[in-house]
Formats: sequence, C-alpha cells, structure tokens
Amino acid sequence: MKKYAANIEMYIGPMYSGKSTSLRNKMAELMESAEFAEDAPSYYRFTLEKMESPKLSTWKTHGGVEIEGALINSFSQIKCYTKYLLIDEIQFAFYHCENNKNTEKEIFNEIIEGKHVYLAGLNLDWRDIPFQTTGYFACVADKINILQSRCHRCEKPAQFTEKITQSQSRFDEQAQYLPICRNCRVETISIESVQKTSV
Repeated sequence: MKKYAANIEMYIGPMYSGKSTSLRNKMAELMESAEFAEDAPSYYRFTLEKMESPKLSTWKTHGGVEIEGALINSFSQIKCYTKYLLIDEIQFAFYHCENNKNTEKEIFNEIIEGKHVYLAGLNLDWRDIPFQTTGYFACVADKINILQSRCHRCEKPAQFTEKITQSQSRFDEQAQYLPICRNCRVETISIESVQKTSV
C-alpha cells in the first residue's frame, strides 16, 4: 500500500521573523517527546555553498538560537529514516538544480512518504519578488504559519525584507538584510524612484 506524507507544515515570512527559530523549537519539542530512534527529527538546511554531500554543521539564527543539522544542495542528499523531517531555507531548494526542478519535486515526494514534514523559508526577496520555490511548497502544504517581524525603521509589524548591502544578486547569503513594513517599503521605493529619475 502506497504511503503519503502525514503532514506538511510551513513557516514563511521575511528576515528576522523567527522561521528558523520556529523550526528549531519544533525540533526540540519532537526530541523531547521521542520514545524511539525513529521518532527523533532529522534537520536539514539548504545552502548556496556547493556541497557534494551533506555536511554536518552548527549555525545561529538572527535571534541567536543555535541549530545543528546538515547542509545540503538537493533533496537527493537527504537520508531521513525517521518520522519527522525538518528543512530550513526552502527558498534555495532548486538553486543548484534549476534545470531539474521536476526531478527534484519527484525526489521530494518520495522522501516525505509517511513522514511529518516541517519547512521554513523566505516569502519574498529584497525586490519584493516571491520565491517560486517557497510558493510551490506553500501550495502543497497542509498548514502554513505566516510570520512577521518588526520593521527596523518604525517598529511596526513587517512582512518585507530590505537589503542593506549594495550587492544586486538575488541570492547572496553574505549580504545584510533587515525587515521592513509595507508603509516604509513603499516610501523607500518612492525615494529610490525619484533618485533614479533625477540622475
């Protein structure tokens, strides 16, 4: 009998909204309640750095929460033998296999059979363009937690991300970003437009 994913839950939002922290909290909750080895969660994180195989690593969220997991480039690098699978930075899932998205989706569907899956990822890039990867998984998820941060300009709830560094690359893990609310974002875009037309 064919098995299917018991559940796919997502945490999406802008930078500093607590996506990775929510995923880490879920992992801690699952570890505490695990009675058998198969009940323990497996934690993976997509990275732009080229990986020939999964690399065990420890990193910190923007809120200072320490997380331990495996850095990966593709779903084919995931070896999960437990009931619970947690994947962070899902917006980068197709970065290293742009021409094999359908194959990656098939591999994902095979991996998640019979599992509880938790995904976390950015909603929009710094140009306010939705990440197609995040959007795709949001369409197949059973539950979506939309998180907000606090605008670095006015402290109001923020759902957008502003890039502080000058890099124009859409994918840049080394660049600096801050959350920004709708009103401040519109104001910033208006100022940028005026500056461009006056040059």
